Amino acid sequence: AKHRSIKQINVQTADEKYDAWVKYFALADDIVFVAAVADYTPKFRSVTKIKKKQNELTIELTKTKDIAGELGKQKKTNQVAVGFALETNDEEINATEKLKRKNFDFIVLNSLRDEGAGFQTDTNKITIIDKNGNVSKFDLKNKNEVAKDIVDYVNKIRLKNRWRLILNNLPPTTDFVQLQFSFCFRFQPLPRNYVANEPLMPKKYLVVTQGFL
Repeated sequence: AKHRSIKQINVQTADEKYDAWVKYFALADDIVFVAAVADYTPKFRSVTKIKKKQNELTIELTKTKDIAGELGKQKKTNQVAVGFALETNDEEINATEKLKRKNFDFIVLNSLRDEGAGFQTDTNKITIIDKNGNVSKFDLKNKNEVAKDIVDYVNKIRLKNRWRLILNNLPPTTDFVQLQFSFCFRFQPLPRNYVANEPLMPKKYLVVTQGFL
């Protein structure tokens, strides 16, 4: 049964899907591009059955509008966009290129060379690559568990963005130094022989980070 918080929009064509995306995209916090349209679309559409007349039939195709790519240009810094890549060769290279081209925060890579991954199976084996170059490889799992891993990664990205917003807006007199972003912060007193070379360096504590990033 559909959850009461889910709004379903039915479309039949790639153009209709793009129009629906444009209408609601700015309202979304997290965007997961799970249902890809075909890369190419027939140039002409027949309203009647095409009869068999010749030994060969040529169908002209045109490139379908790149929905994820177009929306990636509109993505705001507070939005988290997730893409997917199913590859058969040069998997991480191709996925990383797609990640950058479409402005995803991270991409979920599947390889058809991995046994038990891909379509027509209840399991999947994924690799997550984020825009900072972090690569996380996951074991073969049930697809429900894979979905949870993806949602967990979205939450990690969102929490990282929240810390970035907080730390970037600290006043210059703050007694902490921002070394890098993480989800686990441990505060450690500076050694007595520590000398601050810059006026904005901490007077009392040094932020030591560990964890996801």
